[in-house]
Amino acid sequence: MRFIGHRGMPAVFPENTALGLRRAADRCDWVEFDVRRCGSGEPVVVHDERLDRVLGLDRPVAETPLDEIRARYVDDSDQRVPTLPETVVAVPEGTTVNVELKTSGVTEQVVETADAVGNETVVSSFSATILREVNEVSALPLAPIVADADAWDDALALAVEVGAEYVHPHYDLVFASPERVDDAHDRGLEVNAWTLRSPEPYDRLSEVGVDGVFVDDPAYAGR
Repeated sequence: MRFIGHRGMPAVFPENTALGLRRAADRCDWVEFDVRRCGSGEPVVVHDERLDRVLGLDRPVAETPLDEIRARYVDDSDQRVPTLPETVVAVPEGTTVNVELKTSGVTEQVVETADAVGNETVVSSFSATILREVNEVSALPLAPIVADADAWDDALALAVEVGAEYVHPHYDLVFASPERVDDAHDRGLEVNAWTLRSPEPYDRLSEVGVDGVFVDDPAYAGR
């Protein structure tokens, strides 16, 4: 089973930072991080729509220029919010990069950055529109993300439509209906389940045959 360092392992390091992603690459097969368009147009690595939680700044990412974002530190650490190119450079070659694309408007920058590095790059998203946009301009591997049981069939249909290689369900969906893993495999999709925040679910995920698991700390899965 592959291990995917979710947001640069926020149980151990400041989330979505170059430091966390470098360390995640030491212990995981893939690293995953979130990308949004900031107010001055650059793709930055931030999970939330707003900057309150990680920077203590009461503003949306989309309305905040890069210089203001870079003026603060993540979670009172010595790490700043990186841009997409800075993040990819921090990941050792040979480690697969999973970009969770949160917003439109940076598709071409994501594709250009992926083409410029040696790492395999997977683009995942909750948004069907975003995955279709990426599929129109590149051959990057894609992965619909799904959290809602009612959206499972639509996620599989979208995956087939855009030629995705993966589907990323919340692990509760897998536990509730383990046959979903077989459904995905029957369509040629590998299943990466998210996100372990304690050790307990790991053995169950292994038993139902998922191909990969997102972890906040690889120790949750015995690494």
